[in-house]
Amino acid sequence: MRIKIYLLLVILFVFGKIALSQNFPIGIYSEYNLLPYDSSNVLLYYSFRVNNSFLVFEKVGDEYKASFSLIVEIYDSTDQFIKRESLENKITAKTFAESNSNEISTEGLLKFILKNDKFSIHPIYTDHNSRREFKLRNHVLFPKELLKHKILSPIILEERKTNSEISLHLSNYDGSIPFSNSSYSMLFPVTDNYIDTLFVTLETEIDTLSFLLTEYINGSIEMNMDEVIKVSNSKGKSDTRNFFLRDLSHKLIEGKLKIKAGINEKLKTPAIYHREVKWINKPGSLNNIEFAIKMLNYIEDGAVVSSIRKSKNQTTSLYNYWEKIDPLKETKFNELMKEFYDRVDYSIDNFTSISVKNGAESDRGKIWIVYGKPTTIQRSNSINGRVSEIWIYDNLNKTYTFIDKTGTGKFVLAEIK
Repeated sequence: MRIKIYLLLVILFVFGKIALSQNFPIGIYSEYNLLPYDSSNVLLYYSFRVNNSFLVFEKVGDEYKASFSLIVEIYDSTDQFIKRESLENKITAKTFAESNSNEISTEGLLKFILKNDKFSIHPIYTDHNSRREFKLRNHVLFPKELLKHKILSPIILEERKTNSEISLHLSNYDGSIPFSNSSYSMLFPVTDNYIDTLFVTLETEIDTLSFLLTEYINGSIEMNMDEVIKVSNSKGKSDTRNFFLRDLSHKLIEGKLKIKAGINEKLKTPAIYHREVKWINKPGSLNNIEFAIKMLNYIEDGAVVSSIRKSKNQTTSLYNYWEKIDPLKETKFNELMKEFYDRVDYSIDNFTSISVKNGAESDRGKIWIVYGKPTTIQRSNSINGRVSEIWIYDNLNKTYTFIDKTGTGKFVLAEIK
């Protein structure tokens, strides 16, 4: 059965990603970042991200169109209206797959200068095509409490490389750190410019990581509409000393994260913040651990699968299995595991029919999960009305023929060449 794992590796890393990711829609994310402005005011950045799969698209010609607006209202401690800002976005997708994607999103940012007193954030989202409107999660903030420590709440950043240049963007996933193969960092704003080093520990469920931060930039943190983060060297009212903890996401596992930051190694009176490391587009099939283990029968010996199923902690055993065959062991994120269960999700979504309860357990599903998307799919009708599909894999020099004998969507593997 190891030959099937080898083929999965070959297809993934030699021929590129085969199957389209078919994860369950997650929707809309938002977060806020609060910074000092002057002695009596604070600076609030409210950012959001909307996945294409969350939007309602209409086909216009050869393209798909969608639009939405976001209104954010601010109220004071007596629930009196203070300010309102809004954004409207128009989105065009070239294909249906793009319009239904969880991995393509629209981002936006709103900026407020507010008094250093209690206030609340009230966002309202409206999808223009469906005319649906609903309120997002409200936030009640106490700036004096949030900014009382010299070491402010860390800002989660994504490092994006374009034309050999790296730009920093807001991660913007409800304050969480995405569990992925992308590079994410933390930016720690510090209000005391005499602090030269920062000691940081990250406590996960299984270990504690320690860091000594010496890289910093003095200046004012600026966020623009593209959610790019820059630090201006010009002196301003909201100047901070900003420490970087880079590429931390490759060191973290899924789950709760406790962040401690202090000015000495013993971390006396540290600033403490809580975050979560989330697999944002986690394959839905991994949410049912017994079913996820069952799918291993397509690529692994029955004895190995049985040992995982009988273990005390099935989830840990399953992840340990994939860790052993992880082709990129320098990161915690396992690309091979994601590819496999993305294929399982795709099979469920596309091969389930009236007579097939679970597309991942159908003949087409099994082949798709093991080998990925075929180079070519030929579909035809025979004289007696039977529908057939021929899947051609150029890279494997193999052809699979499936026939729907009953007309109910149950395609049975009829021939292998």
